[in-house]
Amino acid sequence: MDKLYNLGDSVKTVGYILLLIAAILGAVILYSVYQNLFAPESSGNMAPDFELEALNGTKIKLSNLRGYVVILDFWATWCKPCRQEMPILGKIYDTYSSKGVVILSINIQENKGTVAAFAQAYKINWTILLDINGNIASKYKIKYIPTLIIIDKNGCIKHKHIGVTQYNVLASEIDSLLKG
Repeated sequence: MDKLYNLGDSVKTVGYILLLIAAILGAVILYSVYQNLFAPESSGNMAPDFELEALNGTKIKLSNLRGYVVILDFWATWCKPCRQEMPILGKIYDTYSSKGVVILSINIQENKGTVAAFAQAYKINWTILLDINGNIASKYKIKYIPTLIIIDKNGCIKHKHIGVTQYNVLASEIDSLLKG
């Protein structure tokens, strides 16, 4: 009888161990999925290069902006949080454009006329790029907008924000990148 009782305890122990292993594997898988959904590249990796047409018709290539801190702003005109973030980006532009910071607001999949009307209404005076096919947003694994990606002077991704980002958060990150 004692042997049967001990066998039951062993089965329970093995069951608990298997449950623990399954929980750990589940956590690892969820973390991996999270990283793939939300991280365009690991922090510190080079930002994928691209070339897009600006609203004014000029071509802008990211790699030509080495030496600047670059903010990539992925957005759309119909996105309410994107509209809420525009005044914050305007304040960042006014404060930092003369200090070596470039803002590239990358509109995703909208026509030039719609974007131009929006830019005029919101008095946007920084560069707006047109990602008409959404290829650059896909390259950066953008799933939600607004998304901001902050790139250092060497072209490395340093920060990513999903949703409206407050001025003081951006200013702090920009200040540290300008010093470095």
